[in-house]
Amino acid sequence: MDGSRFIPDFRLAIGGAPVPAELRASVSNVTLVTEAFVSRNARAIRRLQKQGLADPELDAEIAALAISSMVSRTAYAAFVWQDKADFDAVLRTVTRLWLNALRIPTNRKD
Repeated sequence: MDGSRFIPDFRLAIGGAPVPAELRASVSNVTLVTEAFVSRNARAIRRLQKQGLADPELDAEIAALAISSMVSRTAYAAFVWQDKADFDAVLRTVTRLWLNALRIPTNRKD
């Protein structure tokens, strides 16, 4: 997949220029999905905190927003911009970062 075809639309959307209605609707849909994803992650973080697995000092909503944004941007960069990233390597890396960010202990070496 050649992700370069999305870059002009993305630049247009974040550059403050007038945005075509189709792109605005697409961005709105992405926003709804992102909000749902962040909300789900916040619930999971709170559950992990109650179980004593995640850092209780973290604000679950802000942590979910930060981690979700990291994963989303990493996926976009790895699979749209680079288009040659190793899926398993990206998955292992963002999972490890996710766990480390929440201070969830792991015994795994991979």
